[in-house]
Amino acid sequence: MTVTFFACALPGAQPGMGDAGARAPMIDPAQIPLATFGQLPVFITWQGTDGRNIHLRGLVANPYPETIEGIRVIVRILGAVDLDARELDRTQTTTEDRLASGEQTSLRLDIQTMYAGQSGGSGFTLEGFAITRGGRTLPLPPDWRE
Repeated sequence: MTVTFFACALPGAQPGMGDAGARAPMIDPAQIPLATFGQLPVFITWQGTDGRNIHLRGLVANPYPETIEGIRVIVRILGAVDLDARELDRTQTTTEDRLASGEQTSLRLDIQTMYAGQSGGSGFTLEGFAITRGGRTLPLPPDWRE
């Protein structure tokens, strides 16, 4: 299986080399495409599969001046390495992480999907969104399904 991922490329964003909880590089929130929904930079540090599960490890950072509480995570498994490819599977989850401005935390996802072991080119997207920012509940992200 070839797994390729797409992520939001935020201007000036670089993954931190420190441990979770370390200070993340600051990004001008005005440059974040979905800032209204609390979009967060997500960095993949490791990915793998055992043929049944996709294992993702990474970091999520808070680039906003306000503290965020809770993170909505959306993973979309795609049929091809193309952002316009057909969605084959989706996983949505929330965390209760609390991040002050500039902090980051680890992200660990183990996704069971029948597409983990498929041969040929496939891709996935991984997005993170704050649930609250500065004590204010943010609207659901455009791709969030209830």
